[in-house]
Amino acid sequence: MSAPTQQSQSKSFLFPAYERSFAALRKLSMFTLLRQFVPDDHYHAFVDVYLLAHFSLAVLSLVLLPPGRLCVLTAVLILYGAFRCFELTVLHVNQLLFDEYRVLLSKLPVDPLNYRRLVLTILHNYVELLFWFAFFYRHLAREFTQTSVVSSISGSLYFSVVTMATVGYGDITPTEWLGRVLVIAQVALGLFLVIAVLARWVSIMRDIQRPDKLD
Repeated sequence: MSAPTQQSQSKSFLFPAYERSFAALRKLSMFTLLRQFVPDDHYHAFVDVYLLAHFSLAVLSLVLLPPGRLCVLTAVLILYGAFRCFELTVLHVNQLLFDEYRVLLSKLPVDPLNYRRLVLTILHNYVELLFWFAFFYRHLAREFTQTSVVSSISGSLYFSVVTMATVGYGDITPTEWLGRVLVIAQVALGLFLVIAVLARWVSIMRDIQRPDKLD
């Protein structure tokens, strides 16, 4: 069977459909909303502040809010943390699969430094997700075995790291559907971010072979 021609590839409908879908989902992001008020020359500073603010929020939520009855603040943070996981998923799907395609269509030059920024951003997001899921586990400890362990800071963080790394010791397991959903979501997000880091790292290695593209 002969390879598809460029003309036949252009008639594919699946990739453009996903591209348009994730472009629309990106508009639901808090980042996209706030970005409208940021001048272009302050864009990277805004990204850094947004990144560090959410990282700090995840850490402080885990450390400062004790488990127990779900108060309004805890419920709001759980919902916002879930939204943040959605936002990061949409962000990295766009960056990994579609953004370079959009740049090629616009015929704008690709900035090699962006690969390095993206790798650092993904690593930050990876750790942020560790803390968000630890926060989820701590306040939904009743969904798991060893509830007393999961409801502690160290226990919830331990279970989050083990789950994200897909080690699966089996000492703590979900007992209810919500716990299973959380574990599945974290494993899927963790694997996806690892793939995203590897993809960007390959791009960096490619540029290292081309001295004219280095910073």
